[in-house]
Amino acid sequence: NSSNFHSQNVNLRSAHRFLGYATAAFAGITAVSSSSKDFHQISGYATAGLSLITTAIGFYEYGEYLDFDQGFTGYNMHMILETIATIGFIATAALQNEKGTHAVIGGVSTALMILPIFVVHW
Repeated sequence: NSSNFHSQNVNLRSAHRFLGYATAAFAGITAVSSSSKDFHQISGYATAGLSLITTAIGFYEYGEYLDFDQGFTGYNMHMILETIATIGFIATAALQNEKGTHAVIGGVSTALMILPIFVVHW
């Protein structure tokens, strides 16, 4: 049924948007919670997981908009930056014992995650 298919797409698109906002919020919480090791670690893993899910849904729902022949469109930049941010969040979780590297990759990934939200909306 085509109406059910459309309804599912709308729900996944909404999920992508709200998961993106949740990822940004968790990234911010993680950044300011470094004094509490356990909480910082849990929120960091949550950030990486949310980012991975958000990116996967984004490619599923919006993958047809990725077109490098079009140059640096808003969609291309959004998908590229978000993918790099997701890889960075996963790397940050993997490098948790490398304090300097961990913090830099986490900070850059947070910036790369938040910037694409503005690229698509403005």
